[in-house]
Amino acid sequence: MNLSREIQCNAEDGRILRGYAWMPDVPPVAAILILHGMMEHIGRYGAFAEFLSANGVCVFGFDLRGHGRTSPNIEDKGFFADRGGLDLLISDTARCHAFVLQSL
Repeated sequence: MNLSREIQCNAEDGRILRGYAWMPDVPPVAAILILHGMMEHIGRYGAFAEFLSANGVCVFGFDLRGHGRTSPNIEDKGFFADRGGLDLLISDTARCHAFVLQSL
């Protein structure tokens, strides 16, 4: 069984995006970054990530802003920003992608 390890990435505005990485026990054949949906968290994809990792795939996933461990306050759940939330979400995704590339 391939256990996850906690990872984090810094967003453009300083927010810490918290996530997990599942690394295979064999040389990887691929790597993916999972982006969860609205009102979800990356933990929902744990079993899928373990399956992929057991089959040679490096799996990375982050709780996006307003979700999961990135947003521990219940008042912030599902909230991106007062203005420019979509732009921040796109920037966060790009930074998470850069983190994955640096981790390989």
